[in-house]
Amino acid sequence: MISIDEKKVDHLMSIYKKDIEKQTREILRKLRTRLAGTRARDQKAYINALIDKGVALILAPRSDIAAFKTEFSHIKKITDSRADMAFKDAILSDLGYSKLRTHFYPAYFNQLGIKSCVYCNSQLCVTAEGIGKNPTARYQVDHFISKSEYPCLSIALFNLYPVCASCNNKKGTKRLLFELYAEKAKSRKSPYSFSIENKDTTIAKYLSDRDRNVIKIRFDEPTALTGAHRLNDLFSIKGIYDTQIDIVEELILKRHIYDASYRSVLETTYPTLFPTGDKIIEHLLVGNYTEEEELHLRPMAKFMQDIARQLELI
Repeated sequence: MISIDEKKVDHLMSIYKKDIEKQTREILRKLRTRLAGTRARDQKAYINALIDKGVALILAPRSDIAAFKTEFSHIKKITDSRADMAFKDAILSDLGYSKLRTHFYPAYFNQLGIKSCVYCNSQLCVTAEGIGKNPTARYQVDHFISKSEYPCLSIALFNLYPVCASCNNKKGTKRLLFELYAEKAKSRKSPYSFSIENKDTTIAKYLSDRDRNVIKIRFDEPTALTGAHRLNDLFSIKGIYDTQIDIVEELILKRHIYDASYRSVLETTYPTLFPTGDKIIEHLLVGNYTEEEELHLRPMAKFMQDIARQLELI
């Protein structure tokens, strides 16, 4: 629910450059083998274009993603015909997308600071797959530009959005208003927000009667562009968080228990643990990360941050 500065991604790409170059060499070897056994002219042109891109298959700048899409559309459109589906699957196999989900993406996205779904922020984006003695934990990744139509972009890092399985299934090939990567994202606030409706009246009623049914959640987001979907329309964001009223109850009670004097006592009594002005106290009181740029690190962080700020707990 907040964009990541593309410079952070560029920096991380440089850290993993040798690993990515090794991956690219293996990809190019497989593509050249594929090319040698391919007869269809449009398929050969598509594979040649992939080979020409080389390391850019993974490291393509965000600004080049749309150009890649256009370029490969002109070379060959992937339809739902049996031949095209077989070709698409072959390209995905050669690019090694499935293998990267297990061995590369967990380390990469963890360092990028993404552990929770970038769409709903309510679940982890790591899922368990396989049965028996060897189950694996893999990052669930949505392709902002669909890999079923554009297998050429299946491993481009700027096209990969870590998400939960539920959001990934709902998103499909649909176009979203939200974009995970942006220029100078650090200077931007999230345009999405949660709040308690009629806060003052609601809190007074709740503290008087302890009836959680008086608590209603509001979710606000930008107006969608033509042809794009809003998060709530596609993923039922409000419906998800309407089930989390107990979290709001806890935050309301914490706001009344842990006032400024209580925090002062913590800082005075445990100066080593809680240095004056340190954010760890807020983190512990809320029970989640409290800085906006940290919201991808843990499920529910955005929701809890917004409600805690509205309550002036942080």
